[in-house]
Amino acid sequence: MSENNEMLGIGGIGLLVILFFLMNNGNFFGNNQTATSNEVQRGFDNQNSMANQREILGAVNAGTAQTVAATNQTFHDMLGALDQRYGEVIRDIGDLRMAQQQAIANQNECCCSTKLAMEQGFASIREKLDANKIEALQAQVAQLQMQNLLTGVVKFPNQATYTMPFPFPPQPIV
Repeated sequence: MSENNEMLGIGGIGLLVILFFLMNNGNFFGNNQTATSNEVQRGFDNQNSMANQREILGAVNAGTAQTVAATNQTFHDMLGALDQRYGEVIRDIGDLRMAQQQAIANQNECCCSTKLAMEQGFASIREKLDANKIEALQAQVAQLQMQNLLTGVVKFPNQATYTMPFPFPPQPIV
């Protein structure tokens, strides 16, 4: 016999008899009435039904505990996965920030380099323009100085050309 059905060494049947005795004011059959086999069978059926209910309740409790444990594990796994994904997203955002800062730094360096090159190019062009302007002004000054020196001086033709008039056209020599 199992421990659940034993009470001080009395089995399930003995327990049933004691219950009838207590329920019927100390008479085994209550007011001198005898218990019918149907009533006894109903007592056994009730006892079996209660045992079945305890088994069902135990199975439900075990199933509930397993379901709760599985739900907790699923929740824990989901939190772990979300935590991992969150960490990856944070890391990716950090990488994007660094890439953006590097791109801005590269752009600033490019702009500075381009600006410096343009300034050097403009300076070189300015120097060439200034040199050309100085040369043109020096040539103009030299020309004006020459004109100033020659002011009031009589000018003679540089070339002398002589022409002889021929009364007739020249004859070819034969």
